[in-house]
Amino acid sequence: MDIVEAKEELEKKLIDKEGIIGVGANADRGFIVVYVESRSDCVEVPEEFEGYRVECVPVGKTEFGG
Repeated sequence: MDIVEAKEELEKKLIDKEGIIGVGANADRGFIVVYVESRSDCVEVPEEFEGYRVECVPVGKTEFGG
């Protein structure tokens, strides 16, 4: 599984959980990034997924849409 596929699978597992904002991938450096509202939301995020390191990044509360 390449990193983009792994990112998409992890996103499917996490995106409906409280505090999860989004998931991205850094293909050049080989890791997945999960953006969360607060550090406490990182408990939902694995340290590794499908062989790729996962970083949890708190960004605060956001609102999307118009």
